[in-house]
Amino acid sequence: MPESSLLVNTLNLKNKEVVFPIQVNFRNIKKVLLTILGRNREGIHKEELQKETGLSTGVLANTIPIMKELKLISSYRVKRGSIRLTREGEILAVHLKSDDKTAIKNEAKSLLNNSAVLSKAYSILRSYQDITPLELGKKLAEEFNKTWDTDFTYNAVGRSCIDILSGFYLVDRARYFRRDYSRREDKFIPFASANKILELLQKINSEINPSIDLKTPKEKEEFKSLIDLNLVEKADDGKFKLTESGVKLRKEIGNNGECKRIFREVILKHTPTIKIMEKLKNVEVINLWKVGDTIEEINEEKYAEITKKGYGSKFLSWLKKADVVEEIGRGKYCIKDDIFPSKQFTIEGTRQIEGVGEGSGELSFDKESTQIKSEEVLIKNNLKNSEFDIAITGDRKIFVKLERNIEDIKIIDIKDATSELREVEMNGKTIVKDNAIFIKLQNDK
Repeated sequence: MPESSLLVNTLNLKNKEVVFPIQVNFRNIKKVLLTILGRNREGIHKEELQKETGLSTGVLANTIPIMKELKLISSYRVKRGSIRLTREGEILAVHLKSDDKTAIKNEAKSLLNNSAVLSKAYSILRSYQDITPLELGKKLAEEFNKTWDTDFTYNAVGRSCIDILSGFYLVDRARYFRRDYSRREDKFIPFASANKILELLQKINSEINPSIDLKTPKEKEEFKSLIDLNLVEKADDGKFKLTESGVKLRKEIGNNGECKRIFREVILKHTPTIKIMEKLKNVEVINLWKVGDTIEEINEEKYAEITKKGYGSKFLSWLKKADVVEEIGRGKYCIKDDIFPSKQFTIEGTRQIEGVGEGSGELSFDKESTQIKSEEVLIKNNLKNSEFDIAITGDRKIFVKLERNIEDIKIIDIKDATSELREVEMNGKTIVKDNAIFIKLQNDK
């Protein structure tokens, strides 16, 4: 998780600790208040509170500090000591239990004086009606001279403040939590892994409203990858429906070969993917860290290491699912040669064939170029795992085996050399198998 998963972010301001709520929602504050209210006379221990609320240790650790700052609960410093509501906390809990909105709102206004961050957030939200959680988080950080490594944390602070203030009936949560479900052209973020993209596709029958039909904030965020890859499109009623590509990909989930072919077709029509692959094509060894660095570079951002790792891992899963990379070692990959045609090509020390790889060198991603025939796949796999050097198919396609070493790892590539080799001398060992001729070249002496 990014640094926003820390228990709490604090800042010492004029000898007073300022608490920035991160990953805190009002629902959990309310749950803690009502649980303690029923046990307020004798108090409740931390372990009992966790058990009765059903909240994890991490969620409680994020929630308790802001409740302390608002002066809703008594000191939480004694490890085995009991927790009680303050007078203000008890009053608010009673109003919450009866759902007296007016009383909750009035009580909350006085409580805000105890929290510099929430008080400032409320002031900003009243002044800027269309501000986003991210923008709110950045304004608060600027106000209190606080910095974080990624936008994720600024956004988390903004979201937490809005959610708490909404629970107090001071702001309208829906106004600020409208999600931007539009395709992004300026920045690229792989929100979802390849497997998650397929999982979300399976949830769509005819149409979907991500704000309602997707249950968790994480899934709603991951849905953006389907939009970016043009697997879904927005209809007039605001819902999303599958595009032609989305329908094709969804249909082939479970059919590994076709699913890979269509997923390759999809990502090779995605401009940011092409930009990243252009930068990775000459990298001999690709891993998730290198992919993360490349995403950081094209976005012109500076990400925390853990953020780069997450982005790198998800995007690398796209490349693996699309079968555009091959594994050359544990966690190490390289772009397949047939994705970017090479400029030169030599067979076992024989003369170089002229005209190899001529063209723009740009990535081709039209439908025809991404078609993978099962027969060709079988022939190429047989060639790769055999002693032979060349395979000629029934329709006169010529595949050549190339070997190279990277970091003491032997890599075998299969090259489609149909356009480069006008003829092949069959002066070595040959066999016929799977509707193809396999040839082993004789070494020059």
